[in-house]
Amino acid sequence: MSIKRLFLFFSLVVLVSFFFSEEVFAQTEPGRVRGLSATAISPNQIDLSWDEPSDGGSPITGYQIERKKASDAWEIYIADTGNTNTTYSDQGLEPDTRYRYKVSAINAIDIGRASTASAATTLAITEPDRVTGLSATAISPNQIDLSWDEPYDGESPITGYQIERRKTGDSWIVHVADTGNQNTSYSDLGLISGTEYSYRVSAINAIDIGRASTVVTTTTLGPTLTEPDRVTGLSATAISPNQIDLSWDEPSDGGSPITGYQIERKKASDAWEIYIADTGNTNTTYSDQGLEPDTRYRYKVSAINAIGMGTASTVKTATTLAITEPDRVTGLSATVISQTQIDLSWNEPYDGESQITGYQIERKKASDAWEIYIADTGNTNTTYSDQGLEPDTRYRYKVSAINAIGMGTASATVSATTLAPGVPSAPLNLQGSPTCCTVNLTWTTPYHGGSPIIDYIIEYSDDGNNWNEFNDGLSIITSVTVTGLATDTEYHFRVFAVNSVGTGPSSNVITSTPTNPLVSTGSDDGRAPPQIHGIGIYKFSVHQGDDGEKSKYKEQLNVPFDLYFPYSKHTDKTDFENYKEIGEYKKHGTYYDLVKKINTPKFVAKLDQPVQFQIRLWDLYASTKIEHLSLYMSNTETPITVGNSDTEIIYEKGKPIEVKDPNDIFKEIKFSTSFDDEWLWVNFDIVFQKPLKTSGILLEAWHETRDKSSSKIDNILEILDHKDQEKVLEDINLTAEVEVTHGASNPTCKIDNSCFTPYDAKILEDGIVTWVNTDALTHTVTSGTVDQKDNRFGYLLFPGDTVQHKFSNQGIYNYYCALHPWATGNIYVYGQDMQKPDIDFDESLSPLVAHTTTSSGSLVIENEGTFTSTTQNLKIKVSGHIQELTTSNNIEIIIVHPDKTSEKMKTVINNDGFYSLPIVLNKHWEEGTYQIITKYHGKDIAKISFNVTDELE
Repeated sequence: MSIKRLFLFFSLVVLVSFFFSEEVFAQTEPGRVRGLSATAISPNQIDLSWDEPSDGGSPITGYQIERKKASDAWEIYIADTGNTNTTYSDQGLEPDTRYRYKVSAINAIDIGRASTASAATTLAITEPDRVTGLSATAISPNQIDLSWDEPYDGESPITGYQIERRKTGDSWIVHVADTGNQNTSYSDLGLISGTEYSYRVSAINAIDIGRASTVVTTTTLGPTLTEPDRVTGLSATAISPNQIDLSWDEPSDGGSPITGYQIERKKASDAWEIYIADTGNTNTTYSDQGLEPDTRYRYKVSAINAIGMGTASTVKTATTLAITEPDRVTGLSATVISQTQIDLSWNEPYDGESQITGYQIERKKASDAWEIYIADTGNTNTTYSDQGLEPDTRYRYKVSAINAIGMGTASATVSATTLAPGVPSAPLNLQGSPTCCTVNLTWTTPYHGGSPIIDYIIEYSDDGNNWNEFNDGLSIITSVTVTGLATDTEYHFRVFAVNSVGTGPSSNVITSTPTNPLVSTGSDDGRAPPQIHGIGIYKFSVHQGDDGEKSKYKEQLNVPFDLYFPYSKHTDKTDFENYKEIGEYKKHGTYYDLVKKINTPKFVAKLDQPVQFQIRLWDLYASTKIEHLSLYMSNTETPITVGNSDTEIIYEKGKPIEVKDPNDIFKEIKFSTSFDDEWLWVNFDIVFQKPLKTSGILLEAWHETRDKSSSKIDNILEILDHKDQEKVLEDINLTAEVEVTHGASNPTCKIDNSCFTPYDAKILEDGIVTWVNTDALTHTVTSGTVDQKDNRFGYLLFPGDTVQHKFSNQGIYNYYCALHPWATGNIYVYGQDMQKPDIDFDESLSPLVAHTTTSSGSLVIENEGTFTSTTQNLKIKVSGHIQELTTSNNIEIIIVHPDKTSEKMKTVINNDGFYSLPIVLNKHWEEGTYQIITKYHGKDIAKISFNVTDELE
C-alpha cells in the first residue's frame, strides 16, 4: 500500500471516532414525572399511577417514591422500584390517614426531577351500615322466616347479625345476640300460634354493631292463644307429721301446652308466699315435705304455659299429723320354755309417727310390786326371752313401746309359770376302756333338769343285778377311773346324775373286762408286751431380764408337774446339767395319756429350742425287763405308720441310742433313763435344726420275748422355722377364735396354758373374739383376774355355747373362768398399724363414764358418747357384779334425780353374779346431778353420781 492511501484510511477512522464520541456525551437524567395520582383503595391501601417521562437518552430503570404524613418531613419511601412500572400500591397504611407522594424517574445517568405532590386519605374503619331490605314471612303457626340485604361492612368484615324480637304489647328482647355467620336469613321457630311478632336486625363487625334495621311485623298462622284456665279439683291430704300431698285436675291449656304449675302456701295468719314458682313439669300432684308437725297449711295452684299464668285455684287446707307416743302394745303372750325361761312375743303397735326405738318390759311375781325389768330393750324386736328365772314360779308381764316422744300405754297383763325343777336326765354316751385292774369311764353331761348338777353316782356290778357304788367323792367331772377290780372279770357299769331335786335315771349300761397282763399275746411264755402308758413333751424358754440380758441360773422355774400328771422327776436333775449354762429357764408342756387317749392340743416349738420327750413304760414282771423302744416321726399330715416314717430314734437297753435321720432334722439329741416305782422313763432331749410342719409320733416297745406293743398320736408336733415366727404378726386380723378346751375343768390344763386355746389370742382394734365351749362342763369368760376383777365383760357358756366380744381399744385384756379359776387367757389387741400392745387395757380410752368397786360388788355406768345432753335421748348402760350371791337373783337399781325424786327398777343377776340394765334418759330429763344406787337384799352394793348437761367441753 502507498503512503498516500494509508494516510486517507487513517484520516477516515479518526473522523468517524470523533463523530461517535460526540453522541455519548449528549445523554442526561430522565425528565420530570408528570400525571401523578393517588387513590385511596381501603383503610390500609393507596394506589399510585403516573406518566412515563423522557428517559434523557438513557433507558429508565426504576422510580423513586417519596411519602409523608401531615406535617411530617418527606421520606424516601421506595429508593428504587427496580422496574419501569408506572403504578404502585402502597399497603399496610393506617386507616383514616392523609398521605402525600412524589415520584422521580431513574436511569443510568441520574435520578430525574420529582413530580408535583399528590395526596390521598385512607378510608376509615366503622361499624356496618344499617341493614336494609328486612322482611318477615309467616311460614306456620310456630315459624316466621326473616331475610335482609347485606349492608356495607364499614371496611371490617361482617361476622354476624343481632336479631331483636317482641310480641305485641311486650318489650323488645334480644332474641339472638349474634348469629355468628354472614347468612342474611333466619328461621324463628317455636313461636305461638296466631301471635303478632315484630323484628329488627343489626349487622356486627369487629368494630361494633351497626344501626338496627327498620321494624317489620307479621303474625304466625293459626288461632290466637291464651294463658291456661283456672285450676280446679285441688285437694290437700296430710300424710305424716312432716308431709302434705296435693293433687288437682289439669285445666284447659288455652291453646298452648301447660309447662308447669305455681304453688302458693301460707300458715295460719302468715302472708301468702310463692312456695314453688314453677314446678317445671306437667304433674298434677305434689308432695310438700319437711313441714312442722300438727300445723295447718293453706294452698293455691296456678297453671303456666308459654302465654302466661292462669288464675289460681280455690284455697285448700290440711293439718299435718301430730307426733305422739306409740299406741298400746297388743297381742302380748308368754310361753314357758323351761324351769328358768319364759319367752314373750307381741304385735308391733302404731308408732305415733315417730319410729319405735325399743320396748319397756315390766314384770312381777305373785304379790310383789311391779318392777321395770327392762327399761328399754334398745331394739324393735317384738320378742324377748326372760331367762334366769326361778323354777315353779308365776311371773306376770306388761310391755310398752318407746319412741322419741315418750312411752305408750302398757299392754294388757299376761302371766306364765316356769316349770318345776326335776332330776337330771340320764348321762349320755357312757364308754369304758380297761387297763390292768381298772376301767376308765367317760360320759357326756346330761340336761341338768333345771337345777345344777352337783355330783355323779358311779355303780358297777359283776353280774348285772347286784350293784356297788364306787366312792369317787363329790365330783362333777365327766370321767373317772374305777379301781380295785379283778382281772379276767366282766363288769357292768352305769352312771347317775344328781342335782338338788334328786338323782336322775341311769345312763346306758356298758360292760368292760380289766386286762390280765399274763394273757398270751402270741409269745411262747404267754407274757404280755410292755405297756406304753404315755408321753410327756416339754420345751424350754430362756428367762431374760428387763434389759434383755439372760439372767444367771439360780433355781428351777418350772412348776411341779408331778402334782398334775405322770412326770419324770429325774429330768429335773438332768435339766440342770443340760441347761444351766443358758441362764434361767422356764419348762412348760403337757402329758399325753396314750391309754385314756384324751384329746390334747398340738405341741408347738421353735428351731433351736430344746424339746424334751418323756416316754412312760410299764412291764408286768419288771420295767427293767424292757429292752427296746423306738420313737418314730413323720413330717406329714397323714396318719403315721412305721412304713411312712422317715425318722427313728432307737433305745436298746445297755447300748448307745441309734438315730436314723436321713433329712438331717436333728441338731442335737441327749438321752437318759430312770425308774420311778414300777415305771421306766425313757427321756430324749432334742434340738431341731429343720422345721416340721406337722408330725405324728409312733412308739414301739418290747422286752426279751420280742412281742411288740405300740401307740401313736397323729399331727401332734410342729416345729416352726424362723420365717414362720416372723409371720406371726402378719397373721393377726380382725377376728380370732378361742376354744374352751375339753378338760379345761381339770387343773392340769394350767400347766401348759391349754385351758383356753390359744392362751394368747391376737386381734386388731375393733376386732371380735369368739369363744367356743367344746368342754362337757359349763364355763365362764370373765374379764380381769381372780384377784383383780375389772368387770369389763362376763359371759356364761354352757357346753356347746358360743359368745362374742368386740375389743375397740388397743391393750392387753386378761380373763379367767369364774367356775374353774385356774383356767386363764389373754387377748392382745394390736393397733391398726400392727403396733403390738405393751400395756394392759387403758380405761381412759374406753367409753366408761363411771366405775366403782366395793367389798360387796361393783357398779359401772357406760355411755355411747363422750358427753350427755338434755336435748336428746341418751342411752346409758348400768352393769356390775355381786361378790357373794345368795338365793335371790334380782338386784334393785335406784335412780335419784336432781330434784331428789327417785325411781326404782330391778334386773336379773346371772348365776355368775353379773347384771346389766340399759336405761334411756329422755329429752325431758332435767339438767343436773343424778345418782345411781344398787342394792342387793336391802344392802347397798355401790353408788355413783353423774351429771347431765347441755354444755360441751
